[in-house]
Amino acid sequence: MRVRQGYNLYHMRKTLLFTLLATTICTACHKKSSRQCPTDDYTYTFRNNSRVDTVSAPVWNAYPMLIANVVAGDKRVFTYQQEHTTCPEVQDGYFARILVFETDPHASHFEYNSDSLGAIKCYLRASCYGCSGAIVPTGGTIKGTRTDNNKWDVNVDLTFGASTILKFSAHFIPGQ
Repeated sequence: MRVRQGYNLYHMRKTLLFTLLATTICTACHKKSSRQCPTDDYTYTFRNNSRVDTVSAPVWNAYPMLIANVVAGDKRVFTYQQEHTTCPEVQDGYFARILVFETDPHASHFEYNSDSLGAIKCYLRASCYGCSGAIVPTGGTIKGTRTDNNKWDVNVDLTFGASTILKFSAHFIPGQ
């Protein structure tokens, strides 16, 4: 009987050691991230004394790409930016969408629809691997109301072609 107890104790120790070793290996292989991924970060800003400037630049495939930038000027420019980041193991997983449009710097309220979006130089620009530059909306509305000197409430409901829709309501604050 004594041999049997020794065998059970030996077998139990061996099983316990194997379980601890397997747990340690599995835990060590799981990399904990400080952030959940993918992530989406949004910024909503406006700049006074600015304007939207566009330039057509050639790209690797020889087709021109429209680039929309915010530069010094005599308008108020609103900028929406979405930065999407996938998990670190995806090399080309980052992209940003940037909407820019300019308004009258003296207005305290604005409303633009499909017929007037071209006048405010409204562009959606993408920044990612293989993106094609800035595009103009094909329809929709942009409405905004100043809530105080440093804040605007803006509602955007735009379509870009047949498949891209951008819709949000946000508080815009002064930006760089």
